[in-house]
Amino acid sequence: MRAAAEEHPAVRECRRCGETKPIEEFTRDRKNQSGRNTLCKVCTRRDCNEQYAANPDKYRAAKRRQYAADPDKHNASTLRWRAANPEAYSESCRASERRRRVANPEGRRESKRLAACRRRAANPEEHNERNRAWRANNKEKRNETKRAYRHANPTRAKASDRVNYAVKTGKLLRPDNCSKCGVACVPHGHHADYSKPLDVVWFCPKCHTDVHRKKDARVRVASAESPLPSATG
Repeated sequence: MRAAAEEHPAVRECRRCGETKPIEEFTRDRKNQSGRNTLCKVCTRRDCNEQYAANPDKYRAAKRRQYAADPDKHNASTLRWRAANPEAYSESCRASERRRRVANPEGRRESKRLAACRRRAANPEEHNERNRAWRANNKEKRNETKRAYRHANPTRAKASDRVNYAVKTGKLLRPDNCSKCGVACVPHGHHADYSKPLDVVWFCPKCHTDVHRKKDARVRVASAESPLPSATG
C-alpha cells in the first residue's frame, strides 16, 4: 500500500509552471507511468491554444476527420461537455455568433430570417401568440418604430393612409383572402407604384413581406452593379 501511494502521489509539480498542485489538476495520460500528464491543466490548455492559433487549419481538418470517423461519439462528448459547462457553452455560442455576424452580416441576417420562417411554419399559433404578447408589452416601442418609419418613408405612409381611408369609407373593398397564395386573412394593400395610392394588390402579411424583400434585394443588386459617377461628371 505504501509503495502504491508513493507511486501515485496525491500532489505533483507541474513541469512547466513549477507549481505543486493536486493530482486532479493534471489530465490523464496513459503513456505516462503515473497515469497523469506532467503539465497541469492550465499549462496544457495554454499550450493547446497557442498551437491552435499557430496552425488553425491543421486542427480544423483533424476535427473534421474525427467527426467523420465516429460522429455519434463526437456528439455524445459534445453533449456531456455542454451539460457540465453551461456558462462556457453559452459564452462560446455568443462568441461564434459575433464572429459570424462580423464576417458575413448579410448572410447572417438571411440565415436568421430563414430560421424564423421555419419556426413560424412549424408552429404558427405559437408564433402569433408570441408576437401578440410582444406587441402588448412593447406599445411605446412599437409607436416609436412607426413614427420613425413614417418620418423616413413619407410617400409610403401617405399611400397607406389613403388606402385605409378608402377601405373605411367604402371606396375600396378589401377581400377576405390573399390574391397570391389564396389564404384566408385580412390582406395588406401592396403598392407597385406609390404615386398611385389606390392602385393596390391585396397580399397576406407573409406574401407582402416576401414581395418587398425580393424588391429590396433587386434594388441592392442594381445599386451594387451600377457604375460610380466619374469625377469629371
